Amino acid sequence: MVHGGLPPGEVRHQKDRRYDNLYRFHVYAQANCASTSYQITREWRTMYRERAEWEKHSERLAAEAKLFEKAKADLAKKKADFEKEKKLEEWGLQGVKLKLSESKDTLAKDRCKWRVASERENQRMFAARTEITNLKARVEELTKSEEDFKERYEEAKSHRERVEVLWVNTVSISSLTIRTWLARTLRLLSSNVTCVSHNKRLRLKSKKGESLEIDLTTERVKAKSAEEARKVCRAALNVAQDNYSEVQSIVEPLINNLDWLQNYGIAHIANSILNSAELYRVVVALTVAYRAVGHRAGYVECAAHVDTALATH
Repeated sequence: MVHGGLPPGEVRHQKDRRYDNLYRFHVYAQANCASTSYQITREWRTMYRERAEWEKHSERLAAEAKLFEKAKADLAKKKADFEKEKKLEEWGLQGVKLKLSESKDTLAKDRCKWRVASERENQRMFAARTEITNLKARVEELTKSEEDFKERYEEAKSHRERVEVLWVNTVSISSLTIRTWLARTLRLLSSNVTCVSHNKRLRLKSKKGESLEIDLTTERVKAKSAEEARKVCRAALNVAQDNYSEVQSIVEPLINNLDWLQNYGIAHIANSILNSAELYRVVVALTVAYRAVGHRAGYVECAAHVDTALATH
């Protein structure tokens, strides 16, 4: 028995001991074996109950483990959905930023075009205003010259009438007087011809003034159309500025929400999940359960070794 249950060193030690010590050791060993067998026999009656409770506890732990795996899968799914929504938000924000930059570029181009068109229209308006002023001065000058020509024509006409009266009254004058009278008459006729030519020139200038007035009316119409185009450009510019303000008011909250989500939201969600009381309780329960299972497995293994030893002896 000693050889079968002890290592060689212990066997050598036991051989070197005295007989009474060996006998006492053998008695103690038999007593311990008997008490252990009696204790195992007593506990064997209630071991099946503990076994059933252990199986129920194992089933409950397996169910809790399944729930934990399900919760873990749900968490992974929610995390994937969150990442997807985050990417969608980032893509939407990039699209809005791109539209905003395009609106800025379009607004800048429209503003440059409007400035160039305004400068061009201002130059045209200034040139038209200058031409209108010059035409007004020319019309006034032509009006004054026409009045002068009319006065000279009336004077020549009255002088001719006086000459005709003198011609009737002085039929019997001398040849010298007639020559003098004829010379004066010729001078008057030449002055009359000059007045007629001046009148023709005045009429030509009047016609030219009318054509200038027509050109002036055309320029006024062009200036009016340019003013309407400038008003339309101004309205388009105001609409573009309103659209820019509206887009900016939409983009700013999205940028603020994204910054908050990147800086605080993700960390807050992760901390709330990791620091949750339910997860802590589940982990603690699993730890305690697996520890109890280990203890029971060790006890069962010890009982099996005792049964083997009893069957051997």
